[in-house]
Amino acid sequence: MSYDEAHKVVTDLSRETQRRINPSAIVEFTALIVRTIIRFTMSWHQNLKKKKRKISLTKLTIVKYALRNKLSSKITEARKSARTASFELFQRESRKKIDFEYPFNFSDGMYDGELFYQGKYKFRKHFLGSDKIPVFVGGENGEECACAQAIDSFSETEYWLRNIPRHSASFRLPTSTDNFYPDFIVKLKGDRVLVVEYKGGHLATGDDTKEKDLIGQLWEKHTKGKGLFLIALKIKDGKDVMEQIKEKMNQGF
Repeated sequence: MSYDEAHKVVTDLSRETQRRINPSAIVEFTALIVRTIIRFTMSWHQNLKKKKRKISLTKLTIVKYALRNKLSSKITEARKSARTASFELFQRESRKKIDFEYPFNFSDGMYDGELFYQGKYKFRKHFLGSDKIPVFVGGENGEECACAQAIDSFSETEYWLRNIPRHSASFRLPTSTDNFYPDFIVKLKGDRVLVVEYKGGHLATGDDTKEKDLIGQLWEKHTKGKGLFLIALKIKDGKDVMEQIKEKMNQGF
């Protein structure tokens, strides 16, 4: 392989690295990784120029993609570290904007025009009525619907709402990068509200779930007893969904 061919491959790698990874869009130390890789690439280029080494196109191509994959992996790790660090700070500072005073209201017609559940099971306590329950992930036979049935069955439940993700009328809580919309908002008898986020078993230990649990617990703390937050799982500590929700509803009594 000639020097000119090697120069082209290395230059292409440098350009591709800069095109695929935008330093301004990621945390500063991740951008440093990018700049380091680019410097390495250019140094390699200078080395080739001085030594006039002949390297096969196949070897350079393998190195090119291995380098890009390694960089992507490092950036993913950096983003996870940044998310964890930001929420540790978030928790320490106890930001006041996460409060029960968030302007959410149960309101008639709030989900008009959305797709609604049409299953055989008849819910009795959904706020918008049994004919205006937003669809469940997994349909009528899914775990989310089973969680809703549990909520609907409790005597402590005055009414509840299937909360639609990314809807302007929905209840939301902030994360380090965006907002998240818990699956169910439950008005309990008295003056308390229970917020439930259901997670399938394969998602129970993921970073996303840990982050949501952290912010939910912080929100609960700031409601001073008026709000409860629960990450519900099919089975948790040997308890099924019914038992988890019941235990949370009884918290503080």
